[in-house]
Amino acid sequence: LIRLRLKEVTEQRRVFETKYAMTFDEFRAKFEAEAIPDQYSYTVESDFWDWEAAVTNEAYLLELQGGIL
Repeated sequence: LIRLRLKEVTEQRRVFETKYAMTFDEFRAKFEAEAIPDQYSYTVESDFWDWEAAVTNEAYLLELQGGIL
């Protein structure tokens, strides 16, 4: 179950990285500097929160997986 969920969130993270051509950390820095075009649009803000969740979940699942192996 962990491997399946990890695969899902990793793919979600990769989709955002491809869409915005940067990592989440780079995106967050630009977002906080208000350097993202249309950053207050529903789509961009929603992507921000979904991307952050994917990155956070991925880190958590990798940590869990490390404890199981």
